[in-house]
Amino acid sequence: MNRTLLTAAALLTLAGTTFANDTAGGVSSTQARTAPKAIPKVVIAQDFSAQAANLINFDAASAPSLFISTTSLLAVGSVQFNGSSTATLDGGAILDQSSNFAVTGQSAPNFLAFNCETSMADGGIPRLPEVVRFASEVSQVSLKIGSGLDVGAKVTMFGIGSQGVEKKVATLAAALKTVKFTKPLTHVLMSAGACKFVVDDISFVN
Repeated sequence: MNRTLLTAAALLTLAGTTFANDTAGGVSSTQARTAPKAIPKVVIAQDFSAQAANLINFDAASAPSLFISTTSLLAVGSVQFNGSSTATLDGGAILDQSSNFAVTGQSAPNFLAFNCETSMADGGIPRLPEVVRFASEVSQVSLKIGSGLDVGAKVTMFGIGSQGVEKKVATLAAALKTVKFTKPLTHVLMSAGACKFVVDDISFVN
């Protein structure tokens, strides 16, 4: 499902680097714990061109910096984003980069964020698994992934399509890494791995 985003300041010490506010990984050290509330799911309108390069950079909507102010992402145009099939409120949420995942190389201002140690406005948890499902089979799929909070942790991904399954394992670093799939895909499954990380700039050709 789709979630909304919030904005906040940042205070974080990581590998000797101190940020200037109290938000780290989309969580504020002072955020109030309240009962989950019903808020609209996040869906971004975006058109995709046939036989052309398409980019999902999550920047078309205003996003918060805290998970507690949003819900998981449901769709960007015809591309669906789904978390667990059993925990339907779970999944990644769009956050502003002021959420302080301590990354570089993202397209400002937003990214798709995960943090298994917190919850969102509707009680969902921004954690894996996550499925990115295209309306039809696409090619030249790539995405950027990283984290300055879970450096060295890994995320296992499977690209699935008519030519079989292509497995990728991304080791997280503060500088976002580009993961490329060479086979045509109908969906990408991020199945397991790190707790706190971001994904940005999903590119594909219809």
